[in-house]
Amino acid sequence: MRKLSIFFYLVFCFCHSQETRISGKVIDESSQETISFATITLKNQDSIVDGTISDEKGRFQLKTIRDFNVIEVSFMGYEIKTLPKERMSNLEDLNITLVSSIINMEEVTVLAERTTTQQKIDRRVVNLGADLQQAGTTALEAFDQLAEIQTDLSTGVISLRGSSDVRLLINGKPSGWSAGTLLNQIPSSSIDRVEIITAPSAKEQADGISGIINVILKKNKLTGLNLNLNSGYGTYRYNYGLDGNWNKNKLNFRFNLGDDRQDYTSFQTLDRLYSDGFAEAISTQYNNESSVQRISLGLDIFANSNNEFSLDWAYTDDYFNANNPSLFTTLSGEDDYSYTRSPEASHYTHTINANFRHKFKDENHFIELDYNLNANNNDFIATDFRDNTFLLREDYDYDNTLHFLGIDYSFPLHERSIVEFGGAWNDRKLTSDYFFQGQAIENLDAFDYQESILAVYAQLRWQTKKIQVQAGIRHENFESSSRGTQVSFSSTRQLDNLFPSFHMSYDINEQNQLNFGIRRRVARPNFRHINPFQLGYPFFEFRGNPNLLPEFSNNLELNYQYSDNDINLSLSTFYRHRTDVIQRIDFFTEEEVQVQVASFDNGGDNTSIGIEGNIGFKPLSFWNVNLAANYFATSIEEEQLVTFNELYSSTIQLRNTFNVNPKWTTDISYRHDAKQQQAFRFVEPRNRIDWALRGRFFDDKLSLSLRVVDVLNNNLMFRNTFTENTVQEERWDFATQSRNYLISASYKLFSNTKLLRKRKQRDYSHGGTTG
Repeated sequence: MRKLSIFFYLVFCFCHSQETRISGKVIDESSQETISFATITLKNQDSIVDGTISDEKGRFQLKTIRDFNVIEVSFMGYEIKTLPKERMSNLEDLNITLVSSIINMEEVTVLAERTTTQQKIDRRVVNLGADLQQAGTTALEAFDQLAEIQTDLSTGVISLRGSSDVRLLINGKPSGWSAGTLLNQIPSSSIDRVEIITAPSAKEQADGISGIINVILKKNKLTGLNLNLNSGYGTYRYNYGLDGNWNKNKLNFRFNLGDDRQDYTSFQTLDRLYSDGFAEAISTQYNNESSVQRISLGLDIFANSNNEFSLDWAYTDDYFNANNPSLFTTLSGEDDYSYTRSPEASHYTHTINANFRHKFKDENHFIELDYNLNANNNDFIATDFRDNTFLLREDYDYDNTLHFLGIDYSFPLHERSIVEFGGAWNDRKLTSDYFFQGQAIENLDAFDYQESILAVYAQLRWQTKKIQVQAGIRHENFESSSRGTQVSFSSTRQLDNLFPSFHMSYDINEQNQLNFGIRRRVARPNFRHINPFQLGYPFFEFRGNPNLLPEFSNNLELNYQYSDNDINLSLSTFYRHRTDVIQRIDFFTEEEVQVQVASFDNGGDNTSIGIEGNIGFKPLSFWNVNLAANYFATSIEEEQLVTFNELYSSTIQLRNTFNVNPKWTTDISYRHDAKQQQAFRFVEPRNRIDWALRGRFFDDKLSLSLRVVDVLNNNLMFRNTFTENTVQEERWDFATQSRNYLISASYKLFSNTKLLRKRKQRDYSHGGTTG
């Protein structure tokens, strides 16, 4: 034991002795104002070895144990500055000035070791670094590592601040699929950043009570030919992909393709007791296979310094099939029997985006046009057997097409204020067919749905040295129509609503900042609420309600930020009041095989409050610590529709990242989800420890990672459901959440270090209809 202690002491002394501290400010040479979010990159020859970004005051601080000979500083609209280490006498008090460039420059892509978070006036931006816990995963799994987002990997449901009514966008655009399906198609390695917009401005569409999650995908930007290979293999899965770009002069061609496969088995047990005394126990095995194949192509054209055009196309083929055998036992007065459901699903999606931007003389004076088409075809089939005897077959096919057209205009009134206004048109059309075949009956039905939103907005941004204000108003005209054939129903809606928003940021001093926001949001009934034909699982299904009313919400939030060279602290609290809440309602059918049904109804008013906290610090030069915690509570005023009218949830997440040496990094993450109470159920507390290790070789061209999920193998979910006539105890062992491993590799076949002269990154502020 003594020898082991001496060994760790020597390792500590070695790492600490090699520490280099770099800190200072980034300043505009002409105005002498600090530059927020500039990129500071440490290089050894041409290889990036470490990096960070400046905070909102232009300050930066970095501790490293890696060898470097150059510090490179960059920010869009400025020339890149290169500082040789040998010429700097004091690395801890640098004042780095940048010279404005007549040509916009994109940020340098820094191979950061950890995710960084920026708090802006109306959103939190999570820049996904080379986090070990996200290597080789899907976007849904990456979300599960972010404390700001609550993720249910079993159902694919994501939530913000305790509410699942969140609007998910990819590059500012919606998809026709559910959040779980969409995020499972996206590899985490393709994500540049995630914008968590809990205080949306007037520029954003008003849908999404709890806010917007906007996933911005990477766009390759380097000159010449750049090519990267990615692959992964682990428990239940493997994947491989190729991405890169080629540019010359005024053209940049981007490409990305990949193939992900999964084959896993999960287990569920249910114990039900009905009010009439009938009891049953169900054991189900979920044997699932899936594949996601995707390809995307992009072209950027830079006609001159004022005009930019981009065109993107993407195609995704997502296939899923399963075999779910169940055994019914301990039945009251009946024999045991088996029940099997075999679902199958195919999703095909084409996405086209075209963007044009014209910039005038001033950087903040521009006009931008954007068009997006998302068209997907979806086929679902499910067949049920009891004791190997055919019971029924369901076929559900639907086509979902979304169009978006938007225009933005930004005009500086003077150096302290900017006026923005624009408009958007969104259109969704869904056509579906449903075929049911039973032992003695057949039934063919159809459901058609169409909605459109026509919106205009105006917004003013004004700032002084310490205060930033953003105020705006948005008007939306919403129209929708739905029609069923056999069930003979139709529904139409026409709504005109105003959505004001106000945000203010106050810099108390260089270390302390306050942010305040207030806005109005809406949750309109969409086709997922209304559609009467939705397939579920063996003992769970959804049912639509075409008579739903829209729900409105008034949201208020306050955020405090503290930042110095060693500690970054963020505290947020919010208040949310909702009217005519679209409430999920759970009940059980009275059929021979009883099924849990989820539908929707307007459930009166809700009031929610919550608090979120995040602190990051570096105890030692080789050790990064991040602690995040949250607590959310909701009070439901309408008690007749629900079992529990007081809802709550909370999470604690602790992450430790260790830079063992310049080539090896390891990460240990602990997550505790406290007891969660929902309207009809509660989930028991859960704990999980994840571990990851990464090594870099051949001048950082090759990266190898090992990730182990749920090291202690105790991440089971226990959920209890209570309805008027039924009590259900549920136990889930999800294959992707219990102990498993993933080995991933990334190799740079070709790589250039010079940046292409690029257009300003589009602020994807618009979206289409609610996905």
